[in-house]
Amino acid sequence: MLTLLTHNSTAFIYKLKRIKRKLFGEAAYTRGHGAVTAGITDGLNRLGVEYNINVTRRSEIGDHVHVLSGFEALNFALGLKKKGKIKRLTVGPNVAVSSADEGGIIASGLVDKMLVPSQWVLDAFVEDNPAVEGRIAIWCSGVDPDEWNLPKQLTAGHKRRCLLYLKYPQKKLAEQCKALLESMNIGYESIVYGSYTKDEMKAKLAGVDFAIVFSATETQGIALFEMWASDTPTFVWNQGNYQYKLRNYAASSAPYLSEETGCFFRDMKELEALLVQHTDLSVFHPREWILANGTNEISARSFLNLISE
Repeated sequence: MLTLLTHNSTAFIYKLKRIKRKLFGEAAYTRGHGAVTAGITDGLNRLGVEYNINVTRRSEIGDHVHVLSGFEALNFALGLKKKGKIKRLTVGPNVAVSSADEGGIIASGLVDKMLVPSQWVLDAFVEDNPAVEGRIAIWCSGVDPDEWNLPKQLTAGHKRRCLLYLKYPQKKLAEQCKALLESMNIGYESIVYGSYTKDEMKAKLAGVDFAIVFSATETQGIALFEMWASDTPTFVWNQGNYQYKLRNYAASSAPYLSEETGCFFRDMKELEALLVQHTDLSVFHPREWILANGTNEISARSFLNLISE
């Protein structure tokens, strides 16, 4: 039996939180760690895999524990492995920002395998703690392609429209982008990370031809996967670096961007060139890429293979 953990669910405080969720419901739109958990559980369910998650009784914990997120859950699972209560312990992708965090506990010899969401994160983990090498692999979460299959509400011959997705951009850069779009007679709607609902995101995606995305870095970019699943190509600003605890790393704002899903740009000059070049967006096939690489079912199958190796 596989047990997934995002926290020490046997602790009394989490039993109370579970009761609260049953009474008042879950948040409407989970992001980040929550989206990864929702994606993998949906994928495992589609595959008919037997598993449990965040069980409240230790007797229900399977012989293989996978910690999806949280140092508390990792410490709890390490204790189980050390006592011989479980046979296999795998972790990731949302346990640590760096493999050196919390004294490098994620690199414990008790951890059989760890997953990270993209190549640049893997490189950073190995750089920060070489002890993880040989036990680390890349795995990306998926999305539900049916949920994001959005018929475009666009009329023939319409003025080009784009979604301006803003996640921690420099204010000056965002304003420059808006001015550029206005000068090129391209309509746009803005959406700010952390301040929208899933229905708002869907409605905006249905009414645009493409998206322009500003994010400093992404370990995976689940919002990008959602855009691609809606058949919306993306032009993504990429500064190419990440700073954490005074260290600099080579990084990406869209680790899974490809010729099928969109293009990178570094400044307004490059963005303008892309907007001039790609008046015809039929060269992009973002939804096809998701159906071949990024569904919850495909992700879950990859997950099972990797944590079993």
